[in-house]
Amino acid sequence: MPSALDTSQLTAEAEKLNRDEGHRWRVDLAPDALRAYVILSPAGHADRYCLRMDYGSSLNAGPPSVTFCNPETHAEGDARDWPANLTNYFKHPPNNGAGWICNEWTREGREHHAEWKEPWRSTRVIWRVATAVQDILDKPGNYQGRNP
Repeated sequence: MPSALDTSQLTAEAEKLNRDEGHRWRVDLAPDALRAYVILSPAGHADRYCLRMDYGSSLNAGPPSVTFCNPETHAEGDARDWPANLTNYFKHPPNNGAGWICNEWTREGREHHAEWKEPWRSTRVIWRVATAVQDILDKPGNYQGRNP
């Protein structure tokens, strides 16, 4: 069970992001878990994606486990819920299990890259990960549509 302090911090950040960044993101939280779902779209595109961020038992434990999931059901593991290509960053299913995101701000990225050692700060925990993924999607020439 997450601490009341971590739950309160995650709730406050989600509320702030929905208020300040609602034009590009929608953040929902899972009840009774340190888990956030962020709906986002690549700049200039109508495609919607959902990022699942699972912080485990504590926001201080390190970066969250992050994957794309279905925007409506939050189900994981369907390659159609992932952007096409961008395989340097997005390790989509089925060849990569339920899929994972290779980034310094994800648990999976750090498991695969021992050289990524910048300390994890337990502040702006949703914003940091969502911004990193949004930047990948928005880089000119990167986004090529939804995975088939």
